[in-house]
Amino acid sequence: MLGALAAGAFAGVAHAAPQPGVAARRLSRARHGFNLPGIGDTPLADMRRIEPQALKALRSLGFDSIRLPIEPALLTQERDQASVFLTALSLSVEQFLDVGFTVTLDMHPGPKSADLLRDRPDQGGAMITEAWRQLLPLCQDLPEESVMLELLNEPALPAALWPDLRQRLADLVRQETSAHTLIWGAANYQTIEETLSDQGPKDANAIVAVHYYYPMIFTHQDQDWADGPLKVIKGFPFPARSGSDAVRSLRNRMERQGQGDAVEMIDKETKTDWTPERIRTDMARLKAWATSTGWPVIVNEFGVYRSGARPEDRALWLKTLRVAAEAGGFGWAHWEIDEGFGFMQDRNRPQTIDPLMINALLGRPS
Repeated sequence: MLGALAAGAFAGVAHAAPQPGVAARRLSRARHGFNLPGIGDTPLADMRRIEPQALKALRSLGFDSIRLPIEPALLTQERDQASVFLTALSLSVEQFLDVGFTVTLDMHPGPKSADLLRDRPDQGGAMITEAWRQLLPLCQDLPEESVMLELLNEPALPAALWPDLRQRLADLVRQETSAHTLIWGAANYQTIEETLSDQGPKDANAIVAVHYYYPMIFTHQDQDWADGPLKVIKGFPFPARSGSDAVRSLRNRMERQGQGDAVEMIDKETKTDWTPERIRTDMARLKAWATSTGWPVIVNEFGVYRSGARPEDRALWLKTLRVAAEAGGFGWAHWEIDEGFGFMQDRNRPQTIDPLMINALLGRPS
């Protein structure tokens, strides 16, 4: 979700300042959200639908919005299959709206689609453009006040090419709907650093989306989807202070196990301390940028992989980020609900909600 930063990629791009009145009003309806993969990013046969009673339980806790990732390849597949997929997608969106959620339709490439964008930007851009053409008829029939349209999640193409494609996507959407609020992000991972060097698209009715997973040695420890030191690190603490007993014990264990890359990563990440104050400082930097540019902000991805971190450390990190984002006037959407980063075990069983995590995210027990 994070990677190398692309500082300065957009220097010299002069865009008109946003006029955030409409977008800010709509952002006020998406202050406390969650990502819901498993529906729009999944073939029809594998969709993991969520039942109305579970949605109502989540709404009653205080969640007000859902970010729905949508795999572009599912919109550009064979016409009949795409039509059936769109029908199922539409039914889910209507269900969310009926319960009172604001919904973001998030064009969210999976690994193969992201690879196409990265390796063959022209073909990848054409695929994303066609995916929006297929999705827009559905968007036209959805209420502008409670449905927002996210142009592209973590744009994987070379950073210098993204502003042009982003503007073309925004213009395409505006040909079909002039009133829905757009959500845009910086290439490639929508980090704060990448966002600060981006001036955004030429569209007054838009919100900028930022992702936050720092430090990854904490948020992604024990992850099982890629090789590397994060796969073997477990128990990295938060806060993490250089020389603390917890950090030293973990480092010694990795050294005994011959995990040289893990030891190197621990040493690198603890050259400076990772504390709540550091997260607050990051959010303050983002707030200063938002104030100077006029862009409304949503932190629509953040979270901690639950198998590796101690629950109390995970809860502290989530609460710190959530409180700091709210202090900045930002909306937020946690990644995600019931998978590796989730706050419940089963999306259709509200009794599996983790009260510690709900308290961290919403300031109340479940």
